[in-house]
Amino acid sequence: MQPRKPMTNAEVEAVTVGERVALNGPVELHPYSQAWVQRYGKIARVIGEQLGAAALAVYHVGSTAVPGIPAKPIVDVVLVVTDASAEAAYVPPLERAGFELYIR
Repeated sequence: MQPRKPMTNAEVEAVTVGERVALNGPVELHPYSQAWVQRYGKIARVIGEQLGAAALAVYHVGSTAVPGIPAKPIVDVVLVVTDASAEAAYVPPLERAGFELYIR
């Protein structure tokens, strides 16, 4: 499998909701924490409660999902739905639960 080429600025702009914010400050890494797993569990439960069977899969991804390594204390989640372009089916319930769509 060939590695994917990095997205161009135009490609990033096309999938970004709202204004892009430059993140050019210091990055703070924290020692691994079991609290990240617990936080993901809460997030996954809320998504399941809001979407039911429409949430085909919910994954804990990124550095907080890897036991033992330091990471930025941000829990990244991937949600799989049947048709990601049908945002009306899943975005409003998630927004009501406090989530915000940033990337399409």
